[in-house]
Amino acid sequence: MYAGTLSEQILSSRCGQQVHAGDVVICRVDRVLGTDGSGPMAIDYFEQMGGARLFDPARVYFSLDH
Repeated sequence: MYAGTLSEQILSSRCGQQVHAGDVVICRVDRVLGTDGSGPMAIDYFEQMGGARLFDPARVYFSLDH
């Protein structure tokens, strides 16, 4: 078993290769969580990249943490 951090292990299992802090990976995720701090910025980037609609809105959650 790969002895990286928990986040590295999860992402490694989802994208099929060993990943380390600082790597950029593309993988299918089960859920996405945005906070009141990060959510608006992520939505702006999504729209700037040409995103028009989510592939599965039921997998996206927002949380107030401030």
